[in-house]
Amino acid sequence: GFLLELEEGDRQIDLLVNCAGIGTCGPFLAQDWMTEQDLIEVNILALTRLCHAIGNSMALQGGGQILNVASVAAFNPGPWMSTYYASKAYVLHFSEALRVELKKCAVKVSVLCPGPTRTAFFRTAQLNDDKLKGSNLLMSPEEVALYTVRALEKNRAIIIPGRRNRWYAFLPRFGSRWLNRTIVGMVNKAYCPR
Repeated sequence: GFLLELEEGDRQIDLLVNCAGIGTCGPFLAQDWMTEQDLIEVNILALTRLCHAIGNSMALQGGGQILNVASVAAFNPGPWMSTYYASKAYVLHFSEALRVELKKCAVKVSVLCPGPTRTAFFRTAQLNDDKLKGSNLLMSPEEVALYTVRALEKNRAIIIPGRRNRWYAFLPRFGSRWLNRTIVGMVNKAYCPR
């Protein structure tokens, strides 16, 4: 219904922000399959479908901008949040590829990879955020939004708000994959309910 109306209608969309996302926490095999399927459908399928429909519309109108929201989780494997981390890796790689493909159509594509942000995500993913409350590890949604708007104006491909988050995304290039997944697994396990 909605996408068909957009595709066949005469509305002009200049900016698409794909920000919907859900997460799960805990051992993959212990997760309810329907919840995992919902995560994949929202984080991957819906985002991809919207990029296809709105991207086509933008290409026909001669330009536009797409912002897909991933996470710094996209740069590592994520034991105890495996489906979430993998879905965000998809968003990162898909967005980078789409940026190259749509450049000739004057459609700009960027991907936002925020770190921990003060939102309801922790509660809905059932993460224990007691250790993070009041911590300077969390950015406010306003800080993330302001940084993102400025980066979009500069047409950045990958947007990572916060110096600590940029280091988190960059460091895996220097460590072994074994070390990266082990450390991320230890951190994630500490925040997942037992």
